[in-house]
Amino acid sequence: MCWLRAVSLISMIFSASTYRGQLSYKSMHLTPFTLSALLASFHKVEVLNLNGLQIEEIDTNAFAYAHTIQKLYMRFNVIRYLPPHVFQNVPQLTVLMLDRNDLSSLPRGIFHNTPKLTMLSMSNNNLERIEDDTFQATTELQNLQLSSNRLTHVDLALIPSLFHVNVSYNLLSTLAIPIAVEELDASHNSINAVRGPVNVELTILKLQHNNLTDTAWLLNYPGLVDVDLSYNQLEKITYHHFVKMQRLERLYVSNNHLVALNLY
Repeated sequence: MCWLRAVSLISMIFSASTYRGQLSYKSMHLTPFTLSALLASFHKVEVLNLNGLQIEEIDTNAFAYAHTIQKLYMRFNVIRYLPPHVFQNVPQLTVLMLDRNDLSSLPRGIFHNTPKLTMLSMSNNNLERIEDDTFQATTELQNLQLSSNRLTHVDLALIPSLFHVNVSYNLLSTLAIPIAVEELDASHNSINAVRGPVNVELTILKLQHNNLTDTAWLLNYPGLVDVDLSYNQLEKITYHHFVKMQRLERLYVSNNHLVALNLY
């Protein structure tokens, strides 16, 4: 398909604009054919913006010509399902934004061909589980946003590359902290157990509004600066669990069941 023919065909359905390798368009409806035709015409697109298009379905071959795309935005749609190989032809992808859709699960192997992915956001969906092998191939993933879902399971410790994580407003009962994460928000869950290897990089930890009953696990995180444990089920806090925290500046423990507070 020649460039003019593709643009003429697509312009009847939506308005597309390109600027310095960035492609965005405005439309009420988007079909798999129009998307693949668009990408076949613009071979050097690095940023693709599909936000707010009311997309319900992504075809398996929708990104067949997306070899150069590095940043893909699909926020504010109604996507319910992602085909297992939908990102097979997007090996350069570094940023993927899927906030505010209707996703309830992720197929196995969906990220197996996106090894350069560093930022992934799927907040405000209906995800219930993240299987343990989901991010096996994304060895450069640093920023993961999964807040406001219905997650009961995600083992973050299996993603050692993470620096920034948000799993707040879910249904988690166990929190597995990665080895190098620096900032972690797991507030507003049902967490009663925290595990993971020693992490000297963790500085900000938000665990307010959970079901924690002890703080012994804090010994694994001596670099903490800001810790929020308010609105939990803590009955006592002892000095021994904080003795290694030479950088601690802020500790929030309001609205617990404290009967003993010994920090000396």
